[in-house]
Amino acid sequence: MASPRWTHNAQRAAVGALCGLLLAGCATSPTPYPEASVEKSALSDTEVRRIVLAARTRTWKDPGSIVGAQIADPMECRIHAMSGTTNAPGSTCVCIELNARNSYGGYTGAKREVFAITNAGDMSPVNYGTVGPSAELCPNLKPFPELNGRGPPSPKPR
Repeated sequence: MASPRWTHNAQRAAVGALCGLLLAGCATSPTPYPEASVEKSALSDTEVRRIVLAARTRTWKDPGSIVGAQIADPMECRIHAMSGTTNAPGSTCVCIELNARNSYGGYTGAKREVFAITNAGDMSPVNYGTVGPSAELCPNLKPFPELNGRGPPSPKPR
């Protein structure tokens, strides 16, 4: 005859396994990136660059410190990543990578961000939480020297 202690442990294990299976069935895989259409965006590359340059002072804390700016080809975007909201028809998404100073005056390192641009020329970042956009979402980054500022100060000669 089995001891009561062994039966109690076996029951605990069975209940734990059952709970694990039930929870695993509820799991869904998140979609951290927006669906991007392979269709051409409503705005041209030149128009997107002009809008980004015009929004530079509203978008980055120290736009004069921007270095290493790169931009991907504009694409039609349909879904904001974390919120799941749909953009206005014909809105354009563009991926930008750059290094700039933060509020404390230090360079953050190259950061990649996706911006949604409406046909009216409004530009806002797409929220990715802590994940950030992937290389698959932002292929073919090209130099964007017009966005670069004066950059970091040169070291003083000794």
